[in-house]
Amino acid sequence: MKRAFSHERYGRAEELPGADAPFDEELDDLLAEIGEAQDPVDEERAADVWRSIQNDLPKAAVSKARRGLKLARRCLDIAACLVVIAAIAAPIAMAHNEWFRSVVYRLVLRDAGGGIEARLEADPASSFTVPAAWEGLYYPAAMPDSFHVSAVNGGSSLELMDDAQRLLILEEHLPQDAAWIDTAGKQIGKITAGGMEAYLIEGTNERTIILPLDDRLMILSSSSLTKDELIGIAAGVRRIVREDSR
Repeated sequence: MKRAFSHERYGRAEELPGADAPFDEELDDLLAEIGEAQDPVDEERAADVWRSIQNDLPKAAVSKARRGLKLARRCLDIAACLVVIAAIAAPIAMAHNEWFRSVVYRLVLRDAGGGIEARLEADPASSFTVPAAWEGLYYPAAMPDSFHVSAVNGGSSLELMDDAQRLLILEEHLPQDAAWIDTAGKQIGKITAGGMEAYLIEGTNERTIILPLDDRLMILSSSSLTKDELIGIAAGVRRIVREDSR
């Protein structure tokens, strides 16, 4: 007989002790998997859950999930399994909010007796943060601090949301990858963003900027941000130089 997963008995995942951030959709699926299992300690079911973790969850969570799953195999009831899954979910929420610094360099010229010495030096005041989940080569240096990662759709596709629940979607495409943008009933115009030529596709409730960047194409879309806000973010797009890669 299957053991039904009851939100009334165990509460929503978001309310579990120690869960400071909402569970990802993937975790909700895993909870349903375990909730319907005939036996939470069944080896075959544990193996299926582990495969789901490996295939669907961020890499940053895998090592923690491996340890959690070993404990899950010894769980005696659904409540105990939910606590273990909560432990697995913690690093996923962290992965969505982990950032690294990108260095910005400035040209420095010094008198060198009969000539000048030219070199690049890191400018700490101009460095910017990049989500750890982002695998693209470029990122908006002028991204407002209020935005956080709300969904990862791939290494070069992110959904970000600010404190007012306004959504911004970033995509970066390789030269061989065509990006399809809906233009029905929308206006298309050429703009300049930070000295770079770009295109703005604007509809009643949505704006999209197509920004060519050397060998990459960045698409910025939002149905919440104003035209000026979106152009301002696009204008600050810069190539990423990780601090630890210098």
